Amino acid sequence: MLNAKKLVTRAFDYYRRDGLPGLTYVAARKLMWEPRQHYRQRKWSRVRAAAHPEPPLVHTPRGVRLYLNPQDSGISVELCAAGVHEPILTDILADYISAGSTIVDIGANIGYFALQEAKLVGLRGKVLAFEPFPVTFDFLQRNIALNHATNVHAQQLAIGEACGTASFYGFAEANWNSMVTCGREYASKIEVSVASLDEILADETSVHALRMDVEGFESHVIRGAVKTIDQHRPTVIMELHSALMEYDDVADLLKFFEERRYEIRIAFPRMREEFIARPPTARSIRAMRTPTFAELLADERLRTKQDNFSIVIAPV
Repeated sequence: MLNAKKLVTRAFDYYRRDGLPGLTYVAARKLMWEPRQHYRQRKWSRVRAAAHPEPPLVHTPRGVRLYLNPQDSGISVELCAAGVHEPILTDILADYISAGSTIVDIGANIGYFALQEAKLVGLRGKVLAFEPFPVTFDFLQRNIALNHATNVHAQQLAIGEACGTASFYGFAEANWNSMVTCGREYASKIEVSVASLDEILADETSVHALRMDVEGFESHVIRGAVKTIDQHRPTVIMELHSALMEYDDVADLLKFFEERRYEIRIAFPRMREEFIARPPTARSIRAMRTPTFAELLADERLRTKQDNFSIVIAPV
């Protein structure tokens, strides 16, 4: 009964915000989720077996090729089945990243977004990619070499408030790996090196954009990047994991940017990326009314349902 009640209230929230298309999406997602997962797992098993002993290879947007981690049941499965991860954000990147830019990519994983960014900045630009988990970092380096991406500079580091070491948790879904667990069952725990962006980027003359997917560690990353943000005023592209953060932390994070005269350019629930039949286009997202910080914080999907949001924040 509780699950049915949550589904009804969530459907109502999406209907109120997005009308009938929003309601239809929630219903279709619920109905097709298990069949989709079953199909993806079966395809992953076949592809992985066919590639053995080498890791599977997949072609993704902008001509990027990626070796997939055979032991991963998260992003690797998704890329094997669909050839794209977060298709809306993948498309939208081109709106905010241009040739010659310097991009910082935190939580680079196996390199999907870092290598998309590398294509957009070209040889005159560069991507500084950070990934702390050893196995994932090995795949990141391998994928950089595979794509001859000499403009991607990878470091095996977690990004936080200050230099030091900290516990890092690995999950069966490698894109869930995080500095926080929030009650989730993790597969491994290791100690990793941590540094702040203010320390790492002290000698950079320009930073144009910061993309991060750090599974609930967003506030810590930003607290270690105050000087960087104040000096360079980069566009910030991130997944806001409200399901893994206290609401007050989410509010403080967004108010930090509002106080520095940033504004929201794009904000949509991450679940919109989880397409059922075909990838959604970014056109409808671009056409949506952009919320203010106050409106986003008041959105029940974030405030009480704790839906994760993909957001782009840029200086005014």
